Amino acid sequence: MVDAPDDETEEQREEREAHMRRMVEAQGPITTRVPIVDVMDQKVAAMREHVTQFRADGFFLASP
Repeated sequence: MVDAPDDETEEQREEREAHMRRMVEAQGPITTRVPIVDVMDQKVAAMREHVTQFRADGFFLASP
């Protein structure tokens, strides 16, 4: 799950958790897989160029 901000109210927490449940429920079955191993280094390099869209210490660039 997504980490909650320290100042999150109970109402905000409930709304965030409901949103996450809807996202999970909206996912259908996996019907296709695309192998990306061969291009992963290029993808990460391209993402690092978009400094206004991805935090350097954020989830997407921290993932192995």
